[in-house]
Amino acid sequence: MRPAQFPTPTLTPGQAVHFIGAGGVGMSALATLLAQRGYRVSGSDIAENGYTQKLNALGGQVFIGPHNAKNLPESALVVISTAISPENPEFALARERGQVVCHRSGLLKAILQDGALGIAFTHTVGITGTHGKTTLTAMAGWLLEVASVDPTIIAGGKLLAWQHTSKLSTQLSLDNTHEPVASPRPEGHAGNTIAIAELDESDGSLIAYQPTLSVLTNLELDHAEHFPGGIDELEAHFVEYVRNLHASHTVIINDGCPRLKRLFIDAPEDQLKQIKATLRALSDYPIPKAIYLPFPGEQYQLNARMALAIAAELGVSQTVGIEALSRYPGVGRRLEKLGEHLGFTLWDDYAHHPTEVLVTLGGMRERLPAGARLIAVFQPHRYTRLQALWDEFLTCFDTVDTLLLAPVYAAHEPELNGITHTAFADALRARQTAQACALAPSQVYATSADWHEVRTQLEAIATPGDWIVTLGAGDITFLLRRWVQVPVAAT
Repeated sequence: MRPAQFPTPTLTPGQAVHFIGAGGVGMSALATLLAQRGYRVSGSDIAENGYTQKLNALGGQVFIGPHNAKNLPESALVVISTAISPENPEFALARERGQVVCHRSGLLKAILQDGALGIAFTHTVGITGTHGKTTLTAMAGWLLEVASVDPTIIAGGKLLAWQHTSKLSTQLSLDNTHEPVASPRPEGHAGNTIAIAELDESDGSLIAYQPTLSVLTNLELDHAEHFPGGIDELEAHFVEYVRNLHASHTVIINDGCPRLKRLFIDAPEDQLKQIKATLRALSDYPIPKAIYLPFPGEQYQLNARMALAIAAELGVSQTVGIEALSRYPGVGRRLEKLGEHLGFTLWDDYAHHPTEVLVTLGGMRERLPAGARLIAVFQPHRYTRLQALWDEFLTCFDTVDTLLLAPVYAAHEPELNGITHTAFADALRARQTAQACALAPSQVYATSADWHEVRTQLEAIATPGDWIVTLGAGDITFLLRRWVQVPVAAT
């Protein structure tokens, strides 16, 4: 079922809300905010994690194990994500009872636009695009926090500064009531309440939102399973989103992305007239090209420039913003440094699209110590993605010395004939032969799905000083963490 088929919920403080899949990164962010604002939150998930533990600590009740209809409170609003099947027993019982069921995107809309947290935000910032949403949301949120703006932040990854996927403004903290506790506001921001949220473009829910400030990071086909019409359908979706925005709204366009530039900067005049919001190109902001950051690579530099553009729109000085970014702590699974093992430096990254892989590995190569090798372990995510972007994946590993390919993480998809990690390894080797030159990676291995075996293989390949990075949106994140006992920072 598509997100648009579900209603936007009407919520009142103290209401019962049940999250099916409460431990997921996007669901836990919203469930935690509601629990912090006095809602009676319950939920369920297959496995316990830090997010379910936090919900329980806030007074929620999260049932762990196979989904069961017995978990569902009779009077609760039920929240699902795109990952929840209609056959899920809790979802099925909710429909049978006639309980209100909403998609995660509808609840996020209610929080941002309809006062579901008990307050109407004066400014809402929506971050969307194919790549970089989570990092930019975290980076801009950190900048605003350091600038004493005290935003509410809703991200698609673990904000390492707060060790969670969301952060509630202190203005909205409760003191045994459902009313906000007053807190002093910095000069220039008195009376402002600001929320910054990552808006998912992958499942068609984007057009539901009306943030006062939007940022479009880039545009490429990634979730082919939701856009059977390919890139043309995805472009039309973004155009519809921008056309729906009000005249009082502003959109920051990364005009370094050719597609976004064509759609929103260089489009014919008659098409631009259909857009009521103010469009601003990122290149129009007077922002330095090079900013000191704790993380390498041009993609982080681009995210920093977009964060500074957001700050400018919200009245935060560039000097304050640049200083804040120099201390940016990062997001879980976005070039997350895990530690060291046998002299190897270990990293984990969520990159699962060719462009993401390319920029992540390129940034790592920039800071790789002299004499060290870059070893990547990549787990393709979804058969449909590997099939649709096969040729692009073949060219995105040229900056690594050694590549290990793990079996495809299906994410509930059926297998596709010929779309396997072994076939992809063969294609990479064939490309090297056809080019008749020493292309990187110089070594390509197809591994097993047994992480113990892969760790043994890595210990035989790597030497002290080498960097090892895991890449992918599946369970590849567990591979290196066993060596250093670092808990999983969910996506």
